[in-house]
Amino acid sequence: MEEAELGRMPWRARVYRANGVLVGGGVLLGDRHVLTCSHVVGSAPGPDAAVDVDFLESPRTSPMSARVARGGWVPPDEFGRGDLALLELPEPVETGLGTLLRRDSSPWDRAVRVYGFPQGVEYGIWVRARLAGPAGPGGEWIQLTDPDARIGAGFSGCPVIDDATGRPLGIMVTVLRPGGVAWMIPTDVIVRYLPQVRQWVAASSALDDSLDRLVVHAGGLPAADRDDLRVSLPKGALPDPQEALLDDPSMPEERRFCSRCGHAVGRSRGEPAGRNRGYCPNCGTPFDFLPGLKAGDVVDGRYTVLGCLSRGGFSWIHLGRDEITGDLVVLKGLFAGADPGVERLAAGQRDLLPLLDHPNLVRTLGFVDHVDPATGRTDSYLVMEYVHGFSLRSVMRQARRLRPEHVAAYGLQILDAVGYLHEQGLLYGDMKPDNVMQVGDRVKLIDLGAVRRLDDRTSVIIGTPGYQPDREELRRYGVSVRSDLYAVGRTLSDLLRSCEHTAGVGIEALEALIARALADRADRFDSAREMAEQLEGVLRQLLALRDRVPRPVTSTVFTGPADVLPGGLRLPDWADWSEPATGPLVRGDLPPEPAGVAAALPGPRPERAGHVLAGWRDGLAELTAAAVDRAEPAFRRCAATVPGEPAVWLALGLCAELRGSGGDAARYYDAVWARDRREIAAAFGLARTRLAVGDRVGAAAVLDDVPDDAAHVTEARAAAVLALAARRSAEADLPSPDEVAAALERLPRVGLYGEELDRLTAIVLETALRLAQPRRPAQVPEERELRLRLRHIYRAAAKRKPKTLWQGLLERAHRVWDFGSAPRPATSPEVVLSQNKYLATHRDDLPVVVSVSGRAFTLRVRTLPGHRLESIRQVAPTAAEIDVAPGPEATFRLGTGDEAQTWEYLLRFTAARRGRLGEDVVVAEIDVERDGVRSPVRRVLAHWTTETAKSGRSERAVAAYTGHATLTEAVEAALSAYRSGDAGEALDALGAAVAMAAEQRNDAVLQRLSKLVDIVDAENGLVSFRQSPDDRRRDEWDHLSERLSVPLREPELVGSGIATAVRTSVQFVPSVASAAAVETTGVLQEPLRAPPVVPVPPVLRADVRCLSDGPVVVGAAARVSVAVWRTERLEPLPEAVRVRVLLDAMPGVVEPVNRIASLTTDRLMRPVEFDVVPAEPGELRLVFRIYRDFDSHLLMEVAATLPVERTEVPSWPGT
Repeated sequence: MEEAELGRMPWRARVYRANGVLVGGGVLLGDRHVLTCSHVVGSAPGPDAAVDVDFLESPRTSPMSARVARGGWVPPDEFGRGDLALLELPEPVETGLGTLLRRDSSPWDRAVRVYGFPQGVEYGIWVRARLAGPAGPGGEWIQLTDPDARIGAGFSGCPVIDDATGRPLGIMVTVLRPGGVAWMIPTDVIVRYLPQVRQWVAASSALDDSLDRLVVHAGGLPAADRDDLRVSLPKGALPDPQEALLDDPSMPEERRFCSRCGHAVGRSRGEPAGRNRGYCPNCGTPFDFLPGLKAGDVVDGRYTVLGCLSRGGFSWIHLGRDEITGDLVVLKGLFAGADPGVERLAAGQRDLLPLLDHPNLVRTLGFVDHVDPATGRTDSYLVMEYVHGFSLRSVMRQARRLRPEHVAAYGLQILDAVGYLHEQGLLYGDMKPDNVMQVGDRVKLIDLGAVRRLDDRTSVIIGTPGYQPDREELRRYGVSVRSDLYAVGRTLSDLLRSCEHTAGVGIEALEALIARALADRADRFDSAREMAEQLEGVLRQLLALRDRVPRPVTSTVFTGPADVLPGGLRLPDWADWSEPATGPLVRGDLPPEPAGVAAALPGPRPERAGHVLAGWRDGLAELTAAAVDRAEPAFRRCAATVPGEPAVWLALGLCAELRGSGGDAARYYDAVWARDRREIAAAFGLARTRLAVGDRVGAAAVLDDVPDDAAHVTEARAAAVLALAARRSAEADLPSPDEVAAALERLPRVGLYGEELDRLTAIVLETALRLAQPRRPAQVPEERELRLRLRHIYRAAAKRKPKTLWQGLLERAHRVWDFGSAPRPATSPEVVLSQNKYLATHRDDLPVVVSVSGRAFTLRVRTLPGHRLESIRQVAPTAAEIDVAPGPEATFRLGTGDEAQTWEYLLRFTAARRGRLGEDVVVAEIDVERDGVRSPVRRVLAHWTTETAKSGRSERAVAAYTGHATLTEAVEAALSAYRSGDAGEALDALGAAVAMAAEQRNDAVLQRLSKLVDIVDAENGLVSFRQSPDDRRRDEWDHLSERLSVPLREPELVGSGIATAVRTSVQFVPSVASAAAVETTGVLQEPLRAPPVVPVPPVLRADVRCLSDGPVVVGAAARVSVAVWRTERLEPLPEAVRVRVLLDAMPGVVEPVNRIASLTTDRLMRPVEFDVVPAEPGELRLVFRIYRDFDSHLLMEVAATLPVERTEVPSWPGT
């Protein structure tokens, strides 16, 4: 079983010690208990131990504190036995996350998987292994052998999962390090030490819920189309065949009738029991109600009779043993004096049944004759394999959690067998749950006594009432293909009624399929193959809704997915900016026009049009006429005909949205999108329904799931930005600051260019400026920057538009200073708290900047016990020291009467480290009062961490007043990590230093840092070493770099007037280093060392081109591209490598700043394009830098120059 096949396992837990270190795993039982090993919790604390627990697939973002449950502590004894702990969570987790442990009395040689956390890796790894046998202390544990990866620390307490069923068999306990041997504590042993766990163990029953993996055979469909259809069917311990034998095989008296006149015979009349043999008192016909075989009889000198298994409608069924092979067999013989029609049917089967060969049909071994010594009568017996399993009737009675996907999986195998019979020119005739046996990983049809030829109209009809069509159909048409499919539908209906109660589109589709199978004869499926094809589609839908794993397949009914239908999630055109006061309003929740829906939906394939054409054509015609109320019933008829097709459910979702039923529409859209990520129209529809209920983030999340290789991925990414940031109305419904921040962050990655990107950016910027919030998230640029950027977009757009538009755009350019500038009530104090709560473990100094707008106010600071306010200083608009009196509470009367003034104060606290590492600690509480109105309380937090990248950064407002000291500490931390050999931590710390220097606009420090690292993205701290700090990793990650780090022999002129040169990314090997001086001024205190570089022969060429028509002029965008290729053949790369290409243009502006590309074997990099706007005439210098994306290592640098001409920018009215 592959990891993807295992499905969701939300019950897998991670266990952390008090210091925040991940030490092992556990299993969630019920809704608030976690099973793990006692040594994972800790060897010393005992029952009072507390640990943190979280779950891999839980939406909860922070761990929960757990303590050992009462009676749940079993430390290892002197021999190592025990070692168990049952933890109790403080509150229940989400219902349904917990699991049951599986008890297996003989788990030997079973394939298993363990998901563990080696060396504290939080997202863990899967390790495959096999269960060998009893081992460990006292033979209580089970040894794991043949692991495909090393099992070590971090695996203890993790569940050992049965590869076949996905259920835990026990938990990992320990590893014998010298031998590399690992053990599992099985469920039986766990229950012995912790009896309270018994309630979470799968009970032993005739049909427990252990799961065998079943590959569904879908009526001859190609294997590639079935690879993702794996369904777990209920299976349990099989009964002993001997226990199924009848104690009294004679015919029950209520079934005893004369075969000739129908008179009741063999009944008790005063005597204890009626006669089994005798003559009819009415007509004299002999009767015999005993089987012709008894235990011990030998038939045909080969088959020993063990007893009678059952009595069928017309025959005895005996259990026997083949004395040659030792296999169990079934011998089936007709009742004495059977109906002549039945005898003729049985005679016709002698030549047919032995020829049948299908994995879902019981195998017929032959026919044999036997002479009854009591009567001298010669009887014929059909010999079949013995099917050792459960009938579906037993499954219905005993399976505790039969699910709809089980029903579909059973149906597919049944249809496979029935379809095979139909292809052989035969009918099954007696389909019912009693005649279907589940055996291991498949089902088999037994009791072939009703099998007949398709053209047989004379033999007696054998069947079971309730599983046959009505008498009129049988009288007119007899038994047929459609009557067989009716019986299959009735069997599936019985199974579905036994399922756990559930609802959803998958159930609706399954019920529609069953309804068609049970419909009038003309409306049923034409063939078993057609029914199986639709049932397979229903199964795909059921599985996708359960585990959210898409299961697409090419439709044989419709031509393809629907066209994209953005509806209200459409990027407005510049004409939509015509209203100066409001600008463009995006009603993302508006559905598409009905006529557009009709045009976008796919059509049926010509060869299959007869099944759906009438209803589909009617539905499309009604939509074109905007008659949604008449279109929906037409599409519902199509859904009843082909319920396995996602197109019909998409059409129903669109109709529901058009008539205003958002809940129904969301159900249908979600079902289609879960099953097939090619149905982009479903994603847009689901996003619209979420916007209709105000869920902007949920709408964007749906659109984010559109695959990167989809044709409409750019439209989806742009729609996600609109969902987050667009305004729906002029009065209200503004997004939150975090939603706007997310939209701004997405803009460079949308994939739009030119005017389209300008329009999308303008929408987001206007929303950001209109937010009436006292403070914006750190990701949102400063307000002035936003206004200037928006004004530039409007002015640039006005220059390209006709007079009907440019006046309105220019007016908006003038109005950008008015957006969001309405005065706020003076009675509402606004307080902004800026701090970096993350502190290195050795620090206790915590600087905080408090900003307050408006006139005079009172600032209150309450310091919590153990912490101390050291100083407070006014830093803006002017600097001034403020006296601080000792004590936990301090009050300061500050400010003046100026309404427009903003006051900023730097407070320094000494924070006493409390709580565990990685935990928020409240240091102080701050609020402001003005005119008797108090602001909400703001909390000052401290959070000690070992992550240098967190502790080395600082909020911009804090850095502005504390700057250099924090920056020095970050660089010192980087050099310290470098000296100790920790290259990763050194790079993180240097990245943090670069980010701080960029925030403070400290160009001098940035210049010094650039001597140590290549600065890829200063704002986000993305850097790479100029010198490789660890030679030991060259073989692992410099394979590609050795090929790319080469120079061209000489610069040359290529493309359209662009001079180009290429230089290497230098490689250093510190382990053989001779000193290489590095400038050491300011905060850079120690040089890094590196050896000289050995030149590499040139094998690369670069091509830089200007793609714009005409001359390149100042202020106008020009498009340039860069490509790289080899000049000679080398060994192919093992796989495509993702790289990031950045472009610097001096002097000028680049959009976007960087792009993602791939390095492949034959062509290192296809052309990557940028838009450049020159700022001055003369030469525009272009420098392309190509970085390896996974570690930001500089692979190559290409320099080029572009001649720029001066041009006069035309003046526009109003500018």
